[in-house]
Amino acid sequence: MKTGQYFDLEARGFIKPEEGEPSIDGFEFYIDAFRELTTSRPGGLELQYIPFTAIAEYFKIYELTDFEEFSYIIRVMDRTFIDLNEAAQKLNRGNDAAKRTDKGNKGSS
Repeated sequence: MKTGQYFDLEARGFIKPEEGEPSIDGFEFYIDAFRELTTSRPGGLELQYIPFTAIAEYFKIYELTDFEEFSYIIRVMDRTFIDLNEAAQKLNRGNDAAKRTDKGNKGSS
């Protein structure tokens, strides 16, 4: 059984099997950096953005050469991550409300 986001997108026609899996060639470093930086998010009830100071420190530690590019790519990834998380939460809240309404309708029959 094929499960996961990739196979869901394939089943819904967004990805054609003959195209193969999307390539991340050249972006592995940024994906690894994002995974590491995401651990520096402030704690709390809501998901928050990766702090600028964490991005700047990562840049210094790994002695990277283009801060503007690195910061921009990490910020875009972070914004997308937050947006997708918020959309998933809204969907879950909607599903929970529908379940409660459905349970209430069954009890009144």
